[in-house]
Amino acid sequence: MINHNHSIIHFFNLFLLSAVFPATLIGQTPEPAGYEKPIIGFYKGIVLMSGHSGSIFDKSGSLLDHERYINNSLKAQALMGNAPLKILGNASTSPVFLIEQEYNNKHQLSFDIEYGFTSHIGIGISWMSTAMDTRRQEQLPLPENFTNIATGVPSFYLEVIPKERSFYRDSILLGSVSWHPVDEELLDPYIVFRFGGGTLKTAYREIYNPMQNLLNPDSAGFTTTAGIGAGINIMLTGEFGLKIEINHTKKYLRSEHFSYATLNTSALTAGVVLNWENISRYSY
Repeated sequence: MINHNHSIIHFFNLFLLSAVFPATLIGQTPEPAGYEKPIIGFYKGIVLMSGHSGSIFDKSGSLLDHERYINNSLKAQALMGNAPLKILGNASTSPVFLIEQEYNNKHQLSFDIEYGFTSHIGIGISWMSTAMDTRRQEQLPLPENFTNIATGVPSFYLEVIPKERSFYRDSILLGSVSWHPVDEELLDPYIVFRFGGGTLKTAYREIYNPMQNLLNPDSAGFTTTAGIGAGINIMLTGEFGLKIEINHTKKYLRSEHFSYATLNTSALTAGVVLNWENISRYSY
């Protein structure tokens, strides 16, 4: 019995040596000369590149107020008989089919480049695009192209079948300043401020010039934009991570058909983030 127990103990010791000793050797294997372990998190000198997109969950501003006014005005004209209603341009129908204007497919897309100016402050540039579609009953000219003698404006009718169309698109270049309260951590929360401008296109409808709505329903222009956001970079490795951000932007709009309007949007976005400084350093 003693010899049997001794054999078991001897076998167990050999097993431990075979499992632990190689692992110890591997753990003590020296790194290549000049190798530096990648830093995870935010730090001075970092270069972050990210792309993120998501849905707009809140919207406001005078541009949307104007559209609401136009829609209510057209409904009132239809009820008074000044704007006939037709189905596919043919049969007249009852004002009971008038609808409220809807906004669909509201989304935001962003690409950011950020440089670690200090271990807690980042500076960078961003490209952002906001888009919204609308579903509304359009003003269309009467087939006979009758002209109202008093106003000189072609008479129109309202098409009962709602039309889905692009309502607003922009393309904006922004500068950014961000604050990262913690550095060199896997979880990298931040607050960012952005300011810039760009171009826009909107299906704007004029109040006092219905001719414009009939002949040229799209309006091109420019926007000046300011925004604030809060988010977190979840760094899975020294080179790659996930990004979640909630932001609010205020846009001051000007176009060929209006001198001033505003559009405010709030969005929740998600995407990926790359530490380009680490990628370039360790890619070879």
